[in-house]
Amino acid sequence: MSEDEKAGLSKQKRVASNLVFAIGLVLTGIVLLICGIFDSINSCGFFDLAIPLFLISFFAMLFIIAFIQKNTVALYLSMLFLTCGIGTILGNFSGYGYEKIYPVFIASPAVASFATMFMSREFRFHLWVFSFFGIISAIFMLQTIFDVSWGIIIPITVVFVGACGLSLSLIEIRRNRGNK
Repeated sequence: MSEDEKAGLSKQKRVASNLVFAIGLVLTGIVLLICGIFDSINSCGFFDLAIPLFLISFFAMLFIIAFIQKNTVALYLSMLFLTCGIGTILGNFSGYGYEKIYPVFIASPAVASFATMFMSREFRFHLWVFSFFGIISAIFMLQTIFDVSWGIIIPITVVFVGACGLSLSLIEIRRNRGNK
């Protein structure tokens, strides 16, 4: 029995996934070439266009593959690429720059977990990840939106992460007592 068969992946699903990825790469390459030609003519900033295009195209390919294969890892990765693609577009074209939109990148695991929990049906785990990274992103948004001092943002973040670690430890202690 092959690894694909063990994972429940039929030959048709594997071929379909490979086709999606190959066609996606070819299309992405063609669009990147057009951007490169356009950039050499107009100096529009090739990497300002290419990097978000690359990220969004990988999102699209992995998103389609996730549903072909019913694969939560591909879905999670696709959402990471989408969030980072949106963050890159905002950083390159919004006028705010990365120093104001970096909380979008911090929130990317939260977005990915939120999307993945519906396919995986692992609601508790993904809500935990969603909450953890969502709250950290919100803390950092205080700095970018309200210009709260780093002398406040960093201690709040450290306290929050420590409280989460303590909470997980207490949950584990409680579980171990129940297993005796």
